[in-house]
Amino acid sequence: MERVNEVAERALAERKQDPKNLIARMTDAVHGFVGDAEQSDDLTMLAIQFLKGTPPPEC
Repeated sequence: MERVNEVAERALAERKQDPKNLIARMTDAVHGFVGDAEQSDDLTMLAIQFLKGTPPPEC
């Protein structure tokens, strides 16, 4: 969990916390952590961006 927090904090400090960038950074961090180990499970990530004051899109 610490690695996830470190990646998120770094992105926030660099003001690069948009969802696409966060997913890319997290993916890179995971691949860096596991190295050449065989993948034993899938990897699912979800990033949501809250835009304060923005009305929801019409359906």
